[in-house]
Amino acid sequence: NNSANAPFSFTHFDLSVDYAGNKSYDVEYENESTGVEAKIEDDLNNNYVQGNSAADKLIPIFENFTFDAATPNDKIIEEVLNAFNLANDYQEFDLEVRFADGVEKEVKHTK
Repeated sequence: NNSANAPFSFTHFDLSVDYAGNKSYDVEYENESTGVEAKIEDDLNNNYVQGNSAADKLIPIFENFTFDAATPNDKIIEEVLNAFNLANDYQEFDLEVRFADGVEKEVKHTK
């Protein structure tokens, strides 16, 4: 249990939002005892970053999240889309989060 090292309420954040035209927005973040791994793949704006630069972009976004494992899925989707400035016209939303206490939450929604 390394929740003392987790700067947010979660240690893993894996997001994939798919849009028309085979475009997607993907975020992978892991905070392990071996270090932090982060990656952003943004097909919408042809922006791809990983490592420290991805972590630097994600940390301020993550710090503003208010959801937890008990938050309704629709509220989580809304908060995540707003945080990343993503459009609501997605085809599929898939988020997996592991909270610092070990609880895992998966939020999937297909339109």
